[in-house]
Amino acid sequence: LRYAKENGISFCILDASASFHEADKRDENSEEAMATVKLASECNIPYVRIFGNHFITDDEDAEIADIAAAIRELCKKAEKLNVTILLEVHGDFNTSDRILKTAYAVNCRNFGIVWDIQHSREEPRLFWERTKHLIRHVHIKDSIQGVLCNTGEGDLPVAEIVRMLG
Repeated sequence: LRYAKENGISFCILDASASFHEADKRDENSEEAMATVKLASECNIPYVRIFGNHFITDDEDAEIADIAAAIRELCKKAEKLNVTILLEVHGDFNTSDRILKTAYAVNCRNFGIVWDIQHSREEPRLFWERTKHLIRHVHIKDSIQGVLCNTGEGDLPVAEIVRMLG
């Protein structure tokens, strides 16, 4: 942190690898996420990234409700430390419908998303229009049939997405 401060470097987000899809690991992942929130707060970093990840059963709505409940508890604790929790668009949390259902269920003002454009599974303009009020951070990268490549050389509409963000 001292090096960063001395060199004019600031951090905008800390990434927790915490995933909330496995009920039996939810406490462990909540603890990891909360440790990351505490570090973010101590370092004046406004955002912590987490994952919803994958659906394990066929009851998507029930799983979103369970995952959202855990995220809501994390958001409540993080709010006291002035940190916002960001769910990354990743795994099965990859459409605006699922993101909006989750956001509605979390129902906290310190909740948003990281739009990882490689993992979004719908037309970018539609995703943007429906979720822009939740987007706080964006991962820009490119890929060819899911394999990472140099930005601008793959099949993702990176330039179009950057224009939308502007």
